Amino acid sequence: MSTRTQPIAGLVFIFGFYCASGTLLTLVNKLAMTQFPFPNAVVTLQNATTIAMLLIGSSISPSIFGRMPMLSRKTLMMWAPLVIAFVAVLVSSMLALLRVSAVTLIVIRNLTAISVAALERAVLGTSVSGFSVVSLLGMVGGAVAFGLHDLTFDAQGYAWLVVNMVATSCYQVMVKRIISKDASAKIGPFGFAYLNNVMSVPLLALISVASREPGRIAKVVPVFLRAEY
Repeated sequence: MSTRTQPIAGLVFIFGFYCASGTLLTLVNKLAMTQFPFPNAVVTLQNATTIAMLLIGSSISPSIFGRMPMLSRKTLMMWAPLVIAFVAVLVSSMLALLRVSAVTLIVIRNLTAISVAALERAVLGTSVSGFSVVSLLGMVGGAVAFGLHDLTFDAQGYAWLVVNMVATSCYQVMVKRIISKDASAKIGPFGFAYLNNVMSVPLLALISVASREPGRIAKVVPVFLRAEY
């Protein structure tokens, strides 16, 4: 392989891996919602597991993962809006998957690119090329055509998808603003993920309790165990 084609091959691999991992995550979450329809509890467990994995990775290989950042009052204040948007993204996605198919979620969520572009232009002053506008309009047409012929259409599910689009747009723009600051540059990608997850778990747990999921889970688990045996 020539040195000229190596960067292209690398980009193709990264793009393919990103698409495959994102699709797999959506499918796994859909399966989780089918078998265990408690979205807030599932997301809380997922984020808690992520925290544990990051801490283990940091202790085993600090040269790769770095040291996880300490929580200070300044960090909490700076990260709070981002974490709220992060929680909204996760919860709305799970609530949507309770009512729509994984394919529907993937198709409609692509429209987030439009709202992100509009929000970035309004907040960050970024510009969008004419070709990008045409591409975005094509995505709108494809999503509308899909929605009109979606055999599993559910109004409440689509409403949660809209919430997910808005929350994702706000989250991505806030991330871009935060990573442009010098303080966040020292945190690194793994530290960034750690702060998101460690601050989101208490909020997610609170939402789960407010939704009365622990009581419903306590009723379902014995039935599930009896069915297994």
